[in-house]
Amino acid sequence: MSDTVGKSGLPTGGVDALLERVRARRKLPPHAERRRIREAAGVSQREMAKALGTSWTSIQRWENGSRPRGHEAAYARLLEDLRRLGEVTADQKS
Repeated sequence: MSDTVGKSGLPTGGVDALLERVRARRKLPPHAERRRIREAAGVSQREMAKALGTSWTSIQRWENGSRPRGHEAAYARLLEDLRRLGEVTADQKS
C-alpha cells in the first residue's frame, strides 16, 4: 500500500485525495459557465477531452450539469486556467 498513516491514524493518501476532490467541487464553476469558459479560450470539447483523458461526450455532459466524477480536480484546474487565458485574451483585444 502506498498510503502513509498520518497523525490521525488515517491513510494520508486517501485523505489528501478526498480533500482534493472536495476543493475541486467548490472551485468548479456552475455548469452554464463551463462551456462559456471553454469557448472563450478557443478550445473544442474534443481537445479538452483529450487533455483530461476522457470522451468529448463527457465534456458535453459536464457542460450540461453532470458532475465529472473521477476528473473533478483536473477539470476544475483546467477550467480555471482556461478562464485566466480567456481573460488575458480579452484584455489584449481591448
